[in-house]
Amino acid sequence: MNAGYGGIKYNMSDDEDKKVIGYRQSVSCINEQKVRKAFLAQDVEEKMKNELIYLMEQKGISYELVTSKRELGKTHGLKVGASIVCLIN
Repeated sequence: MNAGYGGIKYNMSDDEDKKVIGYRQSVSCINEQKVRKAFLAQDVEEKMKNELIYLMEQKGISYELVTSKRELGKTHGLKVGASIVCLIN
């Protein structure tokens, strides 16, 4: 079952990880140290990518770079691209 609020999408299935999708929501969860792992698309704007990488490294959050926004979105069950997907605690 998926639930969302204000653009935040959480995957609420017991057998799947809870997720936050998108820049603003991800930054918020990263700052609150709620993120276990993040997946970041390589084709996002350089400034945004550098900011996210810096923030995740400062907070000690592991991340993985994915080839494209489209691939990242598709991998996480979206019909659109995603700049970042975070698995939350």
